[in-house]
Amino acid sequence: MHVEYWQTSRGDRPVEKFITSQPIKVQAKIAWTIGRLEDMGLDFLKTDHMTQLHGYKHTLYELKGEKLGIFYRILLVVVVNNTAWLLHAFAKKTNKTPQNEVRIALVRANELIDSLRYKIN
Repeated sequence: MHVEYWQTSRGDRPVEKFITSQPIKVQAKIAWTIGRLEDMGLDFLKTDHMTQLHGYKHTLYELKGEKLGIFYRILLVVVVNNTAWLLHAFAKKTNKTPQNEVRIALVRANELIDSLRYKIN
């Protein structure tokens, strides 16, 4: 599976910025998780490191990890040509994903899908 980082209209990549702001051991764990997604594609859902979030307009997936007592999550959507777009990343202290974090990912998914449609047409 090919992995891309969603970017704002100004060219900022929030997920990449989140990753580089983490301690080096956390960065390594996140890189491992993304690498496994690239290698396994949606078969990565069969592991404890990825889940599908249900009940939303777009099918969102969540990469999950924990390092140094912090839970990190990367929300993504899979679109055209089996490409995973990393939309939003955050750290938290509990295992539950807050709805406001999901909303951010959904807004970005809408923007991404609209821009991809524009490029195709």
